[in-house]
Amino acid sequence: MLIFFCVLCALACKKTLKLFLHIELTKWQDVGYEKPLHLCLFLSGDLIGAEMDNQSDASIAELVIRLCDQMQSIFVFIQAQPQEPLGSYLKVLNHLLRTKNKIYAVAFYWK
Repeated sequence: MLIFFCVLCALACKKTLKLFLHIELTKWQDVGYEKPLHLCLFLSGDLIGAEMDNQSDASIAELVIRLCDQMQSIFVFIQAQPQEPLGSYLKVLNHLLRTKNKIYAVAFYWK
């Protein structure tokens, strides 16, 4: 629901927007409650946050892609364990590679 709300806000907003995309490719049992997304949203009024993991449904991936299309700049933060599958994030990754001119930075955190 948060991603759907962000897509609607992006479509309605006329100013330049930035996206903080947090990807978790970890086991859900290992995920804590401290999320960098919550902290980053307070940094700027034109920053929208989205979060998905490897268990996310394909419809969530479609919403994230639509949200990326509306943004001027995208920061991608990936938390991953090497043995975890990509899941529906693979579709988002392919889209990001096709629109790499919008990518501001990518940061990885391997567990």
